[in-house]
Amino acid sequence: MKRSFFLTLLLTALAFSLGAQESAIVRLLAENPDRATNNMHSYEFNPIDDTPAPKGFKAFYITHYGRHGSRYEQNSTFARNAQRPFAILDSLGLLTAEGKALRDDVEAIVDAHKGMEGSLTPRGAREQRTLAARMAERFPSVFTDKNRQEVDCFSSTSFRVIMSMANFSYGLKEKFPAQQFTFTSAEKYMAYINPSLRVRRPGEVEPPRPAFPAGGFPSRRTCRSPAFRAMISRVSCSRSSRTWAPRCACSVTPSRSSAPSSPRPDCAS
Repeated sequence: MKRSFFLTLLLTALAFSLGAQESAIVRLLAENPDRATNNMHSYEFNPIDDTPAPKGFKAFYITHYGRHGSRYEQNSTFARNAQRPFAILDSLGLLTAEGKALRDDVEAIVDAHKGMEGSLTPRGAREQRTLAARMAERFPSVFTDKNRQEVDCFSSTSFRVIMSMANFSYGLKEKFPAQQFTFTSAEKYMAYINPSLRVRRPGEVEPPRPAFPAGGFPSRRTCRSPAFRAMISRVSCSRSSRTWAPRCACSVTPSRSSAPSSPRPDCAS
């Protein structure tokens, strides 16, 4: 009986907790719907209240690990696809004034992305400088010690991250001109800067890749498996033009490993 009563209380408390969290999420999204885009949402500089350090203590060292600032899309395909309906609607005389304004906005986005895909945006640069300025204001004791005036900066090899590092450092330099900065970006440091990105390092031996099955090229299911994809650099399957056929044409580009060369093998499902 006691266990049942305790479990009821626990479930009730959990329900109230989940309800409060859901209410907070709904409130945050109502304030700014862009927050629903998760990590694609630009950084918000909201007020921060730091807990005071214990008496007699002060900050003397900071390790800052940050992501790049706002960037352009990796490609402008998303916007170019959005352009197509406007031409059709305009030819039919169905574009309203609001529709034409939206079309102009889409075209402006496409133009802005030309040659800038994946790069740091001006907004992203401002974000990094503002982050650095806020750090300097919150922890001035770290940067005012005359015996500690060196800042070592490391970046991944991504160009937008290198530019983020430069802008962040510039923000600190504006606040504390006496600080001396060193900048490093190389494959040597990628293993700890971005551990999730598995890149073969200089001198590292590439692990053996699995061989193709003895019976030739595999079924569609195997064709899409991680092991099969590890052996090739690209697999594109297309269905028959007449029916949802049980066969797909696989265009296979062999990787650097020894894989049999066959221009367009058929994959039986």
